[in-house]
Amino acid sequence: MTSKFKPSKKLKIVVDPMYGTTIKYTPEILKKLDFEVKIIHGEYDPLFKGLIPNPEPENLEELKKIIHEYGFDLGIAHDGDGDRVTIYHPKLQFLTGNDICVLLTYVFAKSRFLKKGVARTIATTHLIDEICKDFNVNVFETPVGIKYIAELLIKNEIDLGGEESGGIAFNWHIPEKDGIYTGTLISILHSNQDIENVINEIWSKYGKKYFKRIDIKYEKAREVLKQYFNEILESLKKLKTISRILTIDGIKIVYNDSSWILIRASGTEKAFRIYVESYNQEDLDKMIDYVKNQITKYLS
Repeated sequence: MTSKFKPSKKLKIVVDPMYGTTIKYTPEILKKLDFEVKIIHGEYDPLFKGLIPNPEPENLEELKKIIHEYGFDLGIAHDGDGDRVTIYHPKLQFLTGNDICVLLTYVFAKSRFLKKGVARTIATTHLIDEICKDFNVNVFETPVGIKYIAELLIKNEIDLGGEESGGIAFNWHIPEKDGIYTGTLISILHSNQDIENVINEIWSKYGKKYFKRIDIKYEKAREVLKQYFNEILESLKKLKTISRILTIDGIKIVYNDSSWILIRASGTEKAFRIYVESYNQEDLDKMIDYVKNQITKYLS
């Protein structure tokens, strides 16, 4: 796909591989596309020099500072193994995995490139659904994990799929998330049409979603969720009028006002993962407080 596009203007881009595997890849690809590239944390280090190789905003202050001090157009950060990406835009600030999924879904849907469908995990923004409905594109909802999206790609049932953690996969590429490819794709897109304009267009048409994930560390999170599954479900039902309930991965309640809550046990840590999305910040905060209070009732 990237071979079909050429940047229309030269950008100045900062790349932060976080001492990981993308050091010799993302910067070199961008240079070959005639972008001006500055790399930080560009030495291989199996211990990541004490840095947590997770491209979350709290770990990317240096990237942000360089962009604003020296007038760079875009920042790209990867996790240690390079399968995820975070984008920093001087005006939009950090783009989350949700933002990236929405951006690419909209651009490809608008260009009529999506012929089959789009997949998102159960923990990923429903703004994708609203865009796909507008363009008559099928949406597949999967459990958390890129492997479920990969299965749909292999079956040739979708064009692309993504997850809120920043992993995106494309059926014209490989059936696996690839932060290098995604970062390159967004760089080309930004060169041809400022992604700020695209994001603002999306928010203007569909409204802005407010999303947050919180973790509650607990040794027996999986056991508690299994034991008190029905009680937790019933408590969430009381919050608002329900539209639908999903239990393919934890407990997810979608409400009539399009807000939703997902509670699941982490597959990699001993913790509850709680995801909440709403139409404004005030409602989001109330929902978070409510679900945290419900969960803590069952923790001894």
